[in-house]
Amino acid sequence: EWRREYGVDRMCNRFRYNMMKGVLEVLPAESDLDFEPGAGLLKLCKDGAFQILRDRDEEGHIILHSQTQRIDYHAVGVEAGIQYHVLIIESALQIIRSENGCGPESMILLADTSGPLFAKPPPIALLQGLVSLLQRAYPDRIHRIRVGPVNAAVRGLYKLASQLMSANSRRKIQLVGERPLRAARPSESANLADDSAAHFHQERIEAASASADEALVADPEKLPESIAVHGSADVSAIASQECTE
Repeated sequence: EWRREYGVDRMCNRFRYNMMKGVLEVLPAESDLDFEPGAGLLKLCKDGAFQILRDRDEEGHIILHSQTQRIDYHAVGVEAGIQYHVLIIESALQIIRSENGCGPESMILLADTSGPLFAKPPPIALLQGLVSLLQRAYPDRIHRIRVGPVNAAVRGLYKLASQLMSANSRRKIQLVGERPLRAARPSESANLADDSAAHFHQERIEAASASADEALVADPEKLPESIAVHGSADVSAIASQECTE
């Protein structure tokens, strides 16, 4: 039912993921009834801010890597943003199916929130749409979601999104104090909400932007028009693991 609602099959027939370039490529239309991508979706596909990494984690999970601050959802539109996520996840599922059970059937999503200062937060409608999509369409396909580097703004957005999530979905999310690819392996990384040492590190980050933190906690719906997102060190690749029979 959800596949018909989102037009998944028609949409996927118009795109092919190029692993070498890390972008979705548009395929020629075969008839006038084929899905016609809008300008916002075409821009997202060309920019490649959401990618399937060639490396896997230690357990063999496919890794999806989103550079969230490279995407201006206010410019491309919420619908295009959700379509883009569907296309990338469906492309990853095609890879999983092609391995015939050789590797894990779920994937890991890394959301890198580092980027320019004073970046606009994504529309609330996008957060609602993505939460609904992940819980309705891919509840068992997302093994873990790691978000970072966390700061007051990120925690405020998580506070909003978590209200829409099931308990099972919330357990899959890890907030980390650095860019996700630099964080510990998923099996060893602690959730900052529960790990006291990591929580202390997070409070140091929040102290640097206390006024923004107070506004978000007091009334998360009153997000500032512009919020600071702090960068960090360069990304280091996760060690690859070949799929063996």
